[in-house]
Amino acid sequence: ETSRLRLQIPPLRDGLKATLQMAAVVRPPQMTQRVIISVHGVSVHKVTLSGKQPMTVSFFIPHAAFSNASTFEMTFDYLDGIPPSKAASSIYKRSIKLVSFRLDAV
Repeated sequence: ETSRLRLQIPPLRDGLKATLQMAAVVRPPQMTQRVIISVHGVSVHKVTLSGKQPMTVSFFIPHAAFSNASTFEMTFDYLDGIPPSKAASSIYKRSIKLVSFRLDAV
């Protein structure tokens, strides 16, 4: 499963620092959630989330990943998506909660 976040950005000369606060949505027996974060198809960070408490993750996004774009697109690929069942609808496939999101020019 994949989720997308799209933002309009002004022209930038350098890379960006992303700071995200995320929490896993877990359901036994699966207690962790691996996430690959990409910008315009370029993988920029991998993280494993666990527990219900939000985790702060910071990483650098190189300018080359978005240099010609007026719309910034970040994707979240969930390697451990929880399949739907009678107890949970397909929304559980998206197994993170994005609590906060920040981009800073570097």
